[in-house]
Amino acid sequence: MRRSKQGDAGQPTWVRTSPEHRFELQLAYLSTHPGAFVERVDAGGCATVVRWRDRPTFVEVRVDGEGSVGDISVKSAKSAKASPPVEPAPLFGSRESSSPNRGVWVRGPVEVADRMFQFEADIRSFDNAVAGSPLEPLHQLYRGFKPVCMADPFQGMCWVIVGQQVNVTFAAKLKQTLVEKFGDTLQVGDAVYRVFPSPERIAGLEPEDLRAFQFSRQKAKYLISLARRIVNGWDPSVYEGMEAEEAIAHLTQLEGVGRWSAECFLLFVFRHPDVLPAADIGLRRALGKLLGLGRNATEAELREFGRMFAGWRSYVSQYLWLALREGRWEEEAVD
Repeated sequence: MRRSKQGDAGQPTWVRTSPEHRFELQLAYLSTHPGAFVERVDAGGCATVVRWRDRPTFVEVRVDGEGSVGDISVKSAKSAKASPPVEPAPLFGSRESSSPNRGVWVRGPVEVADRMFQFEADIRSFDNAVAGSPLEPLHQLYRGFKPVCMADPFQGMCWVIVGQQVNVTFAAKLKQTLVEKFGDTLQVGDAVYRVFPSPERIAGLEPEDLRAFQFSRQKAKYLISLARRIVNGWDPSVYEGMEAEEAIAHLTQLEGVGRWSAECFLLFVFRHPDVLPAADIGLRRALGKLLGLGRNATEAELREFGRMFAGWRSYVSQYLWLALREGRWEEEAVD
């Protein structure tokens, strides 16, 4: 695999965030996400490597300006052993008592960090949409939380495809395998970070190469098809800023992409603020808990619930997922 020298990680840049931005909630989200193993998270920040403009790029975001600084060099996954993961940060206590962050320190391209954490997105109008609704108790806990997105569209779209129709634990295992077996590493000072494989790397595979690592034949086919499409010049960024339904109509023409996958692409890759993947079993379970239904909500019920938050349904999705992950409700809903 290609080796290159990227130079120094650089001095941190102070980046102002919107007044209500809750970076500590984004860190809590990452620290408990089973699929977030390429990110290193602690109570003060997050460091990771993404492919940006065709090269592995180190990005670190912290509240204190302290972090990893050093020479950066790309290495083959076989030539360097990744450092053990940092212990996950605990959930950050009482959200009501947390002070909103006014800014963060960023090492690496600020544009990449902003794509991940949406520093300047103004979400204050969401307060009005939530007021007096069944979602208001969660809003009191999570106000200022913004979806954590993927800076690299190819990586984000692969993540969604890997997560299709499997449980979260198995999806995380497949993601880890994809990175460890086919990705690179990036050394930053004394630390070694995993790097998601490039489209060219995946495009050069055959389904049998992934089948050997428990990928289904269809899932392997979809990943390789996506990679080859990108290598041949397809640019997924055209969907950023497009109306949701128009983008979904285009995305569902891709091999292996249904409505749920297209909605997740828009939410986690293209930063669309108004997407609710209502077929998601986790979201249906969470709404059933929130409304006290004694069962999982149906897809139709979830879409109807989302209508009162038109313009902000991506945030509704994230509130429900985060509350479910934190165990806000004790009993399990049943189908």
